[in-house]
Amino acid sequence: MSNSKKTSPQQLTVGIKDCKNSGDFLQLLSQHGPSFNHIHVGAAWSKFKLIQQGVDRGTRIEVVRTLQELTESQMPKMDGRGVANILHAIAKAKAADTASMKQLVQKLMAKAASVTQSFAPQTVANTVWALATMGVTPEAGLLRAMQGRATAVAGEFTPQAVANTLWAHTCLGIPCGKREQELFEILANRLLEMTSTLDVEGECQLHQWLLTFDLEPSWDLSSLVQVNVVKQQLGERCRRSFVVQDPNPSDLQVHLALIAYLTLSDRSLA
Repeated sequence: MSNSKKTSPQQLTVGIKDCKNSGDFLQLLSQHGPSFNHIHVGAAWSKFKLIQQGVDRGTRIEVVRTLQELTESQMPKMDGRGVANILHAIAKAKAADTASMKQLVQKLMAKAASVTQSFAPQTVANTVWALATMGVTPEAGLLRAMQGRATAVAGEFTPQAVANTLWAHTCLGIPCGKREQELFEILANRLLEMTSTLDVEGECQLHQWLLTFDLEPSWDLSSLVQVNVVKQQLGERCRRSFVVQDPNPSDLQVHLALIAYLTLSDRSLA
């Protein structure tokens, strides 16, 4: 790509897409990062998520630092989808491993809280999945806003978005209060409309969600009609998928399960 300062937004988009390795990517960021808009920043994070495997530590640190600076500069212009995509990429790339990146995640959550009314179903699912994967519990205001938005657009959720959202509530260690019960019932009803299109990954996530009702006293199934139907119709199918897909829990699964257990226990004692 030309070093010209007149590089068009379309050329920048193509340049990000065409990067094949971390060296090309870092060069693009160095030469053209100042010309990025908020859409380019989101696209750059998504590209990094795809190419970051095998990147040497020095290059990785420099890329993440640059992306962090660009994100902070463009954050005021971001909508819900842009924020969610960046959080998702940070989680996938396991990039929230420094104090400054953890601060960026906090800033992105604050931004998300101000734009939740623009959240599409996939945006909700990506946001809660990303936070759960990073082991970050959202502030109460953001959590309630996302739950409210999920309830409002539940009829548009895909099976994977339902599974991601329910799994995230398990991993975040959120007690099953009235709002959670309402959301679980609505998403369970939506899930029952799409059982034939649920994939193995979704079944594994649902198994962990259903298992929480057996393990955590605050998660009471007795009044959750639709959740009980899901358990009856899909419980064994999801359990088998979980065992076959991953008989040995990953370090991440164990870590998140411990976070969920400790968080729920702490809140139960409060």
